[in-house]
Amino acid sequence: MPRKFMFTREEIIDAALNLTRKGGISALTARALGTELGSSSRPVFGLFKNMEEVQQEVFKAANTLYQGYIKDGMESGKYLPYKAIGMSYI
Repeated sequence: MPRKFMFTREEIIDAALNLTRKGGISALTARALGTELGSSSRPVFGLFKNMEEVQQEVFKAANTLYQGYIKDGMESGKYLPYKAIGMSYI
């Protein structure tokens, strides 16, 4: 029977996103990600083919956050739409 994974894909992506927030995309390495998770880098490669796949998932997660900020700013009605986008970006 195969061993169960210690972390979910979402937990790994969240940890990778946190690393990226702190030090940029160049800070996202397998070793740093393992440290952020409190383990070795091995669990990462049980769920992802390589670090490029992890980076792509981080880009997707960051875009989802960004789009959420923009949507919230537009729906708040605090600013006109063109200004709401800029204020949300800031």
